[in-house]
Amino acid sequence: WIGRSEGAQIDFEIEGYEGKTVSVFTTRPDTVMGVTYVVLAPEHPFVDQITTEENKEGVEKYLVATASKSDLDRTATGAEKGKTGAPTGAYA
Repeated sequence: WIGRSEGAQIDFEIEGYEGKTVSVFTTRPDTVMGVTYVVLAPEHPFVDQITTEENKEGVEKYLVATASKSDLDRTATGAEKGKTGAPTGAYA
């Protein structure tokens, strides 16, 4: 389905970073209480800003690994692909 979707934009405040929020769009705002984690693209400017010292090495390794992947590989879905990422240490 490509086109306009009905839904809501929700802002998640980042703990410890007053005024910093991550905005997400969802077609199911009724499920927001079940949010387990928020994902940022490796290129998102907040990644460098909110990564804790304890997580910096893991995040930097992940950024290098994703930089070598094509857009197709990065957005591929399916059980064989799995989810990838690195914790920043920040919470929303």
